[in-house]
Amino acid sequence: MWHQFVFGIMGAIYDITDHMEQESPVIVAMLQGAESRRAGLTLVEVIVGLFLFSLTSLGLTASLIQSLKVSDQVLSRSTAHSIALGYSEQLMAYSYNELRDALSLGTGFTLVATSLGDSTVSTVEQTFVFGQQQQQLIVMDIDRESQEPIRSMPTRLTINATSLNSGGTPLSALEITIDYSYLRSGVSESNDAAWGTGSVKAVKSLVDIY
Repeated sequence: MWHQFVFGIMGAIYDITDHMEQESPVIVAMLQGAESRRAGLTLVEVIVGLFLFSLTSLGLTASLIQSLKVSDQVLSRSTAHSIALGYSEQLMAYSYNELRDALSLGTGFTLVATSLGDSTVSTVEQTFVFGQQQQQLIVMDIDRESQEPIRSMPTRLTINATSLNSGGTPLSALEITIDYSYLRSGVSESNDAAWGTGSVKAVKSLVDIY
């Protein structure tokens, strides 16, 4: 009995729908238009989603590139500062009289730089004169198989000294300043604005501390 009742209701609904299609084609067209608008809205949502995803991807890529640039700058500055600091330590090993004579006579003095290889460590002697700039090419990385440099950093160094043995309170000491500038990889040397700069200062007195 119940199934006869259900089938009766379904048949009535079908008859009503069929009647609407025959008598009211406008209603059918409206329903079809609503379905079309619904499908179009879904496509728009997909396009907007892809656009937002593209913007997010571009933002992440730009952030990664900027992070790599900052890391490269930090590494270049740390390397150049370490080199200048190493030279400063070596200058402190000279006697006050030796450095004073080198300043007054304009003679050179020797500093040692370390050269790192795949499995060896060697030293390179370099001659400096107070007030004269010297440019070096610092090898940052090498190919383990060929031992050829794959990344280098141009570096400029100028060592200056000022005598403190003057004025109202003269001191038997020299103020030594090592000015350095460095260029990160991938930048032209002719671009002066791209050179990073820094300095290391030390005081060498008549009383040796080494």
